[in-house]
Formats: sequence, C-alpha cells, structure tokens
Amino acid sequence: MDNKVMQGLLNTWDKGRTTPLVMDGIIGPLSREKIRRFQKEHGLVVDGIAGPITKYELMFYKYKDFEKSEFKCKCGGRFCNGYPAKVEESLLKQLQQIRNYFGKPVIITSGIRCRTHNHNVAGADTSQHVHGKAADIKVQGVSPDLVYSYANQINRDGCVIRYKTFNHIDRRGYRLRLDYRNR
Repeated sequence: MDNKVMQGLLNTWDKGRTTPLVMDGIIGPLSREKIRRFQKEHGLVVDGIAGPITKYELMFYKYKDFEKSEFKCKCGGRFCNGYPAKVEESLLKQLQQIRNYFGKPVIITSGIRCRTHNHNVAGADTSQHVHGKAADIKVQGVSPDLVYSYANQINRDGCVIRYKTFNHIDRRGYRLRLDYRNR
C-alpha cells in the first residue's frame, strides 16, 4: 500500500471528523497524527508509523462492504483470539467483486478458522480457512448456483466449491473446482 492510498483510507476511516489529508504521499505531521488516532481507536501500538499491522487494519476500509469482524473464527474465543491468521487481500478483493456484481450483501458464514475449530467442524487438514485465504459465503437473495457460476469466472487461480446452500471461495494459488452438494 503506497502512502497516497494509505492517506485516502485514513480519510475514509475518519469520515470527516477532522480535516481530510491531502493525498500527496508525504507523511508529515497531519498524517502521523491521523495514523496515531487510527492506531489508538483500533487498539494498536500508537507510534504514528503505518507499519504492516496498521496497514492491514486500514485495508478493511478499502473494501467498503466488509468488516474484519465478519471473518472472525467462530470458536467463540475458546481456542484462539478470533484472528489466528490475517485475511488475505486478494480474498477481500474477490468478495467485493462478487458483492458489486450481484449488488447484494455477501454473507460470510465461515472466514478465518483456528486449527482446533477447523478440526471440530471437520474442515480439511489443508483448509485455506486457517491461512486467511478462504470464506464460505451466501449472497442474499441469489441462488448458490449463480454465485458459483460467477465465482468460477473470476477466481482463476483459486478454489470454488459448490455446497447445497453456500459456496466456498479460496485463494490457494491454483485452480480447483469441486461439487459437494451431495454431502
């Protein structure tokens, strides 16, 4: 993420509470102050430097229809802090494409999973959920067949699995198509 993009995302987060940053790519006193405010509000180390953790948290403001909490492990905190992995940006980008295409909310039924929760829900040992590269989704008011068809077109180097009531999308790095409707 370059500095201009980061400044724009900080402006998106700030929602006009303070003077918008000029998106010039220069990290001066105003940018550092806004970074500090962002870090404080998100429970990060407050140092005014947009390192990898701050940039990861900012990434969610790039994909307006999704929040980090939607991807949280469903173990309920019994086995992890909810975020044993980071959501991969290419997954967010693809989910946003699906949202834009159908014009309807994408519901994440399963996002990140810790290994224990993945085992408890009979997830594959090689599950991309544990790496932050997968999501099981439904699109509100759209048949899973239509979602599968579109995901199949746009996810050229990942996996799309068709289940009876939802689809699995992942960014594993190679093409894989499966049909588990009879499971």
